[in-house]
Amino acid sequence: AYNTGLELAEKQMAEGKLREEEVKDLKVASLTIRFNRAVLSESAGDKIQPLQATQDYMAIREENSWYVETLLRLGAQWKQMGDPERAVQHFDEASKQSPVLAALMSAEVAKSQDNGKGIAKAIEYAELAAKSAGNKELHYAQLYLANLHFETSSSPRIPPADRDKHLQKALQCYSKALENGKDSHYAANGIGMVFAHRGKLAFARRTFQSVMQQHAVEGDPSVYVNLGHTYMASGGDNVRKAVALYERALKLKPQDMAIRLYLAKAHFDAAQRASEAGSTAKLVEGGRGGIAQVKEHERMAEEEFVRCCGILGDAMQMWPNDILLHYNLAIVLENFGVFLVSMQKRAKRAVAVTEGIQQVTQAMDMLSSAARLYDYVNARWQSTSEPDRRRIAVAAGSPATLVEDMHLVDQHKDYCSYLVSKAEEKLQALHASRASMEGRMIQIREEKEAKEREVQEKADAEAQDNRDRLAEMEERALQLMNESREIELGKNLEQLNDKARPREPKDAKAKAKIARTPTDGEVGEDGKPVASGQKRGKREKKKKEKKEKKDKKKSKKDKKRRQGSGSDAEDGEAAFASPAERAAGNGDELDDLGGMEVELPEVGNDAEASDGSGDNRKKDKKKKDKKEKKEKKSKRRRLDDDGDEGADQSEEEAGAVAAEGEPVSNKAMEEELFGSPQEGLEDELFG
Repeated sequence: AYNTGLELAEKQMAEGKLREEEVKDLKVASLTIRFNRAVLSESAGDKIQPLQATQDYMAIREENSWYVETLLRLGAQWKQMGDPERAVQHFDEASKQSPVLAALMSAEVAKSQDNGKGIAKAIEYAELAAKSAGNKELHYAQLYLANLHFETSSSPRIPPADRDKHLQKALQCYSKALENGKDSHYAANGIGMVFAHRGKLAFARRTFQSVMQQHAVEGDPSVYVNLGHTYMASGGDNVRKAVALYERALKLKPQDMAIRLYLAKAHFDAAQRASEAGSTAKLVEGGRGGIAQVKEHERMAEEEFVRCCGILGDAMQMWPNDILLHYNLAIVLENFGVFLVSMQKRAKRAVAVTEGIQQVTQAMDMLSSAARLYDYVNARWQSTSEPDRRRIAVAAGSPATLVEDMHLVDQHKDYCSYLVSKAEEKLQALHASRASMEGRMIQIREEKEAKEREVQEKADAEAQDNRDRLAEMEERALQLMNESREIELGKNLEQLNDKARPREPKDAKAKAKIARTPTDGEVGEDGKPVASGQKRGKREKKKKEKKEKKDKKKSKKDKKRRQGSGSDAEDGEAAFASPAERAAGNGDELDDLGGMEVELPEVGNDAEASDGSGDNRKKDKKKKDKKEKKEKKSKRRRLDDDGDEGADQSEEEAGAVAAEGEPVSNKAMEEELFGSPQEGLEDELFG
């Protein structure tokens, strides 16, 4: 574009159709285009052409000696090439036409010379510029002089006694600049910086806040940076406010490396404060509340370290060859690794083994990266020339401190390597602990599973036993149901009664043998000893009473049988007579048979003739009698306990039969001896 403009201007002047004033304007325009093209040539980024710019400046100077800007640019080029003497010569020559700019640029050259006298020479040039400045230039000259005094007060080469003097002069210059320009936010900003440097943070903060309210400083990040410095100096929770201000300044000027360093330093200080607070809380407080507070501080410190590393990492992507960025990142990584190791030591068993392994592994990564960065910084510093070292130190803001730190880089590297080795040992111990813990957990799990299996097997066995018991009970119930179907009720009750009743002796002698003879000394009903004869008398009396009752019942039953049997019952009336009747009619004959055995007469032929199936019934009855005898013997054994009463009763019945003296049938005799079958069965079934 500049070349095209020059060609058009030369073409119009060559045509000769322009007036004299127009030709003069074209010459000035051509001169300005050539100067701007030269400036662009020396500052065009990757396409920089310093020699072409120098040739253009010199050509313009030869053609137009009054154009002082060419001398100033030539002096600036000599300064960049490291030749301050030639630069000052050009500035002195330019001071004849532009004393203020020439003096200020000479001050810049002197300030860059770190020989102990450069700052004083720079202040002389700045004061000369302020004296030579007019009303338009005085504001700028005063601000430059004030900034120079302020920077000098922060230099480590200045004695502490002289620092306050420079701060006082800086405050005076800022005040004069503010008088010349009432809306000069730069001057107000400088006044706040002086008060902040003196420790009057509250006043400085109010000054910066008032400056921020002006619309002219909305795009100036320096006000936010200075206000952030005041909050950083206050410490505590104000660090958060400083971080917010630095972030706002970075948005306004993202390509400023100094602002990124300020922001990273703020996060680094916040991380260290949180780490120290966690250590203090662990020592002072105890219990769950103290542990929770320690964990909170540790979490905050870890977050701040991560943010600081992220900011410096992003800056290294933009300025990969900056040695200060590498050194600052190494410092942060080293402190971060040390913090992680110390946090794991403080936690001990409170932190899970897996979490401890993660922390130690992360710490090893941090320390290894720091060691590599220290090695790189050391190699770069050793290969850097002395002038470049001074320039880097001046850019860092603390030249003396930076030089001392660079001499300690090897020690930092060795310390990081030592911590890495210790962390490896701790990591191995944690792995062993985790393996032991996992083995123990597996053992506990297996024992628990075995116990659960045992309990389950026991429960299954009990359930199976219950099922078997229920099945057995069901089977028994079915068996009882099947057996109950075979029970015949209401049929042949006399036969069932004969089976159920015990067989008694035939004669009175046998009954007398079975009867129990009471022993002397037994106790009677009144509680006194009773003789055997007395006992026998009482028993006989009771037996007679029972016998009479039974006789009455039998007589009633006989009448019912006779009524049911019709004419047959009339023929056998004597056979079914009650024992009482027989005893009443044949009492004398029964007395003669007292000591003899009584033979039961068999049923006569008349009975057989009346019943056509008599022989079969006899055979069946004999079989039944044999079977009943066996059953009666077994039952008689069970009834031995009640034998006394039964024997006496049998004896009385036998006597009654003997007194009757009349022949009776087998059935009648059995009823007389053993009782009615129906009555016995009813007693057995129903009680």
